[in-house]
Amino acid sequence: MRNGEVKREMLLLNKLNHQRAVGEIIADALTNFFGTLSFLLFNAMLFSVWLAVNLGYAEGMIPFDPFPFELLTTIVSLEAILLAVIVLISQNRASKVADLRAEIDVEIDLETFKDMEKAIKTLQRIEERLDRLEQRPEYPRGSRAF
Repeated sequence: MRNGEVKREMLLLNKLNHQRAVGEIIADALTNFFGTLSFLLFNAMLFSVWLAVNLGYAEGMIPFDPFPFELLTTIVSLEAILLAVIVLISQNRASKVADLRAEIDVEIDLETFKDMEKAIKTLQRIEERLDRLEQRPEYPRGSRAF
């Protein structure tokens, strides 16, 4: 990839990043957090404490969501819905970026193809000239062929 092509791709991707809606910015930030070990550990700790309290293992705390943990089930279901929607928003944006990159790649490929055609034509002209030079009668020593 040539420098001009790299610069053009970077400019287009920066432009796309600056055109993000507030919701897309938030979705990207949340998606980056959701994919971490910290988020997994946070949920594991939260659910562990919830279960400990509501199964009566936490002394001094009154269970507020007895078995079968209907409130916990509702909260986990809502969390799953929100996570799915946020991840989909982020994936849609990533898809737009991938489409833009693919479009840029096609443009670069076309430019490269044109450059290759020029190079082939130049090589063909050089080959024709060399063929003509080979067909010329030999010159005496010390004279120039050109």
